[in-house]
Amino acid sequence: MESGLTHRTGRFRIERAGPGDAPALKDLDHRIAMPGKIRFVFGRDPDYFNALRVEGNDATAHVCRDAETGGIVGCAHRCVRTVYLNGAASEVGYLGGLRLEERWRGGRILARAFRYLRELDREERVPFHLTSIMEENRAALAVLSSGKAGLPVYHDRGRFNAMAVGMEKPPAVADRSLEVRSANASDAGMILDFLSAEGPRRQFYPAYGSGDFGEDGRLLYGLAWSDIALAFRSGRLVGVVGAWDQRRYRQWRVTGYATPLRLFRGALNCVAALRKLPRLPAIGEPLRYFTLALNCVERDDPAVYACSLAYLIDLRRASYDFFLAGLHETDPLLPVLAALPHVPLPARLHLVAWPDHADVVAGLDPRMVPYLELGSL
Repeated sequence: MESGLTHRTGRFRIERAGPGDAPALKDLDHRIAMPGKIRFVFGRDPDYFNALRVEGNDATAHVCRDAETGGIVGCAHRCVRTVYLNGAASEVGYLGGLRLEERWRGGRILARAFRYLRELDREERVPFHLTSIMEENRAALAVLSSGKAGLPVYHDRGRFNAMAVGMEKPPAVADRSLEVRSANASDAGMILDFLSAEGPRRQFYPAYGSGDFGEDGRLLYGLAWSDIALAFRSGRLVGVVGAWDQRRYRQWRVTGYATPLRLFRGALNCVAALRKLPRLPAIGEPLRYFTLALNCVERDDPAVYACSLAYLIDLRRASYDFFLAGLHETDPLLPVLAALPHVPLPARLHLVAWPDHADVVAGLDPRMVPYLELGSL
């Protein structure tokens, strides 16, 4: 657990957020859009702090407060996750939810924030933090990877291919030995055994437990057993993929478009319908989507993955306009996803480490495919 550490510097005070900060934090989420041709905001309603549970164990929000006004000008989230490193369960940190008022963006406040973070790290001693940054957020990438005084080293570990995927099924797979069905509570032990056997083949795959699943679960809050597709080959479990609807506590909303998209949105939506692509929603319209989760397939068999996706899409086509998915650029399963009609939302995966932990980063097996749970970012 983190202490009540506070870092004061000049006009600003950096500290852990409390329950009374929830309205200001939600307001920050709603006002600060992610840059790009399509501008999104990401809300955590109705309970900001409850929504953080999916980010990791003991997830906390930390704020940069203007000491003159008491207002919050920036925020970031931090948690500890148990993941597989070189095949063994280990604890690492995760950094996310970075928001900063535009007039205060730049290296100075970030350097102060990372000095505060280092004090927290001295208490918990995680070897590094995982983080992902959208490629279109070039300003953040430039500042955070600059190596300026006070910032840790951002080790680029390649592209994380996030995408919005249309509800078009993959081509049918001619394999009569494959059968896919929805899971139920009685399958819990089998699912956990499969994930603990196959998950360690991916670098940073989460080490899930039974308490992480379900309507009141921890890391997979709201992912019911029935939301999980189980693929069997000749009666043996060979694939686990989930359809995770997080909209009751995390919501994406479009707040604007670059001029060409705004002017031609209607025509582009006609083209999107013909090509089975996700349409461009009206500004402010709630998005109907789920997020692909777990993505665990024995021997990375593309037929198993395609059949699992087809099953999930077929059951949910009437209720959703698209789904969000993401795999690392080196993942053997990525071609199955990338072959579906989609809008790319690429990010960069980074390991954030202080120089005295460089040996841990250097010791990670470069042959192992990295994995991030998109719904936890």
